[in-house]
Amino acid sequence: MKHLQIILIVLNLILGTGAIFYIHQLFKKYKLSYLKYLVLFLVSLNMLVFIDFIYKYAFTIVNFDIFLSFSAFMVTFLIVILYIAEFGMTFFLYRLTIEFKDKTISKKIFYSFFAWVTTFIIASVWGVIEFIVIKNTHRFYVIHEYWIFSMILIIFIILISYQLYSYKISDLSKKRSMLAFGYIFLAAFFFFTLGQLDYYTTNFLDGYYMDHFFLILLNISPLVWISFYFVKPEEIPQLNMPDEQKLDNFNKLYNISAREKEIIELLIKGKTNKEIEAELFISYNTVKNHIYAVFKKTGVNSRAQLINLIQRFEDKV
Repeated sequence: MKHLQIILIVLNLILGTGAIFYIHQLFKKYKLSYLKYLVLFLVSLNMLVFIDFIYKYAFTIVNFDIFLSFSAFMVTFLIVILYIAEFGMTFFLYRLTIEFKDKTISKKIFYSFFAWVTTFIIASVWGVIEFIVIKNTHRFYVIHEYWIFSMILIIFIILISYQLYSYKISDLSKKRSMLAFGYIFLAAFFFFTLGQLDYYTTNFLDGYYMDHFFLILLNISPLVWISFYFVKPEEIPQLNMPDEQKLDNFNKLYNISAREKEIIELLIKGKTNKEIEAELFISYNTVKNHIYAVFKKTGVNSRAQLINLIQRFEDKV
């Protein structure tokens, strides 16, 4: 059975590596920030898979007690990487949904993540010290059990709140894409939760075996969404810089601020958020906040719609 588990892990790593490479290429092509965080989510997920590969492979060639006595440092190092990977899965999934919603992470949420991680770091240090001193892993497993289920709870809260927000989107194609993403990931994490419950409680289906079967679903989920529901960015129409007076009239009509006017002018020139950040010497999040404010004032949902609105305004003047 252990060899079958290793085969599943290797299959997971192959799928995960392929998904990371493919989505990274899409990110390079379209420069969509949520694709970057989807890549980071997959990297974290497959760090987790790789750690388990080392763990399972070691047990196929050496006895568990020999493995523990071989290197307390190595085991402790793997535990640290394990926590980093699981935190990365949670945090980057949250950042991904935030980017989807064109919002920025709030300080309240940031400090909540910090408190969650700090609590379990302190508890885990206790478990690791006990492991190093008396080679007893029980406390660490209990602490990690609470950690993993708190992580799952946080992820479900993230995905459910994201779904509730997605229903409010007026752009039908974007709404369909966002809802599909949420449902696909909710389904994948539901099965992942079943695998964790089986591993930590019933072991009815052989938790080790089912855990990696369900992790495959998490690696496949982004590819399913990309294949059927990913909405490619609209091709932004070409527009020469409007006459200064006409642009001033547009800005007055929609109560556009001086900074927002600068950003609109750069959007018309086809500048990306990163390029606007560099040109105006403001943070990336500030750029996003200004663009979101412009969209809200003008009642549009994308750059293409904003450019079209300016073009129609020109035609009417």
